[in-house]
Amino acid sequence: MLQGFYTAASGMFMQQRSLNVISHNIGNLQTPGFKTSRLLSSTFEQNFLTRLERYNTNGVGTGDPARIVSEVPDIFTAGGLTETTRPFDMALTGYGFFNIQGEDGQTYLTRDGQFDLDDEGYLVLRGRGRVLGQGGPLQINTSDIAVDANGQITNSLTGAALGTLAITVPADDADVEQNANGLFSVAGGPGAPAEDPQLVQGAYENSNVNMTDEMTAMMMAQRNFSSASQALQFIDATYAKAVNIAAL
Repeated sequence: MLQGFYTAASGMFMQQRSLNVISHNIGNLQTPGFKTSRLLSSTFEQNFLTRLERYNTNGVGTGDPARIVSEVPDIFTAGGLTETTRPFDMALTGYGFFNIQGEDGQTYLTRDGQFDLDDEGYLVLRGRGRVLGQGGPLQINTSDIAVDANGQITNSLTGAALGTLAITVPADDADVEQNANGLFSVAGGPGAPAEDPQLVQGAYENSNVNMTDEMTAMMMAQRNFSSASQALQFIDATYAKAVNIAAL
């Protein structure tokens, strides 16, 4: 009977967590470069704990069908482009990420290419840090720029080279985590240079959130949450009756 409690309750917790992820996706529908997330679950039976005793691995207890969070991966499909004609707006249509030097000195990745020029002439992503080139932060000192598909920046009036954007691809096994500010943290560094980044100037990438998919996922999560809640209420009522009968 208690196992039923755990199973139903874990189902409710999982669906609540799923609703939180979906709500976060919908809240970032208009966030440039945002990548949607999706919650994946598994059973405790597939992830049961083990203990080590004198180098022997032994299972602790038996399997349990209770649901637990397996992972919450980001989906890195490309978003659509919005054309702006601003010289500092840039979008990547191929796989790869811009590199940003955060205020903490760490290097972060992003697909948000709504850049600006700060008071010192550095190319920046407002509120998040300076845009990195292949030799460090890019100080271009002018708004008269042209950027080619490989990220090479030149002065559009004189043709002088101003630097090349650092566009990288994380390793296949890298742990990429999306932060609240639209930047991605990558364990082990930003990765290798992208071979064919395909940059477009005068546009930025939208989020890849599909509102139809999110609403469908939300309705399913709400329905599953309701079913788990009803099951928990039924089990509770059954258990209460059993206790009352035993007390007679």
